[in-house]
Amino acid sequence: MTAFTNLSPPATMVYETFKKYSDGKICQMSYNRIVKRSGYGRTSVISAVKELSSGQWIRKVKGNNRKQGHLPNKYELLNG
Repeated sequence: MTAFTNLSPPATMVYETFKKYSDGKICQMSYNRIVKRSGYGRTSVISAVKELSSGQWIRKVKGNNRKQGHLPNKYELLNG
C-alpha cells in the first residue's frame, strides 16, 4: 500500500486511477477520461495532476504529435 499522507483526496484518487489504468509504469489518459474514472471534476483533476507532478509522484509528458494532432498525455508513475 502506498502512503498518501501528504496528498489531497483528489490527488490520491487520481494517482490510484493512474495505477489502475497503467501498464505498471506508464498511463496514457486525457483529462476527460481521468475525470470520468476518478469521479472528480476537471478543475480538481488538473490541480491533482499538478500536485502529483510537483511532489514527484508522476512525470507528465504532453501528448502532442504533429501528424496526428493532439494525443492524450502520458504519465510516468514514479512512486508506489
